[in-house]
Amino acid sequence: MKELLTALGGILLVFILLVLALVVAIVVLLKVFLPKAAKMMSQGAEIWLDAQNYVDSAVSEIIKDWNYLELLKRATPQFLESVQPEELERVFYYFCQHIGKLESYTGAICNGVSGLNKQEFGQLIVGDYVAQAKFTKKSAKIKGQIIKQDNQWFINTFTISNEGITLVLGLTTTPEALKEAYDKKIKLEGLLKYDDYK
Repeated sequence: MKELLTALGGILLVFILLVLALVVAIVVLLKVFLPKAAKMMSQGAEIWLDAQNYVDSAVSEIIKDWNYLELLKRATPQFLESVQPEELERVFYYFCQHIGKLESYTGAICNGVSGLNKQEFGQLIVGDYVAQAKFTKKSAKIKGQIIKQDNQWFINTFTISNEGITLVLGLTTTPEALKEAYDKKIKLEGLLKYDDYK
């Protein structure tokens, strides 16, 4: 009987020690990782809100009078390479005639915001957005992708959808693809400087 009580006491002691170790581990995790997680969540919310505000401001300015110049001045270099200003002017004229002037803009929903932070490249954030707008003749959905490099947002894609007509301007990308393109550009510039030096 004494041996049984000793064994049960040992098991109880091991159980209490395991519970204490678990409590200590949870407390340490909460003290160390919770502030970091809270900070990351706060930064994520800030980035999301910043993206939302940028999209609402930019998109409403662009579609207010179907001003293609407003889109061009906010466009990424990749967007400008893929779309000719004359083509964009014609497209915006078509939509102005087809769906009319802006009556109401319900605001954008930003999602899929992801980032990359490399010392030599800077902070890079890519996000997707979708917005609804009512025009004098019809309604339309405006979707796209925005990119923030360091402290400046740009529009990378701009898609207008209305009753089966969808127009996609620009090409979507990822932070990693942009970083890779940047690295190739730097390498090419280095090679060209080397050739000039010879």
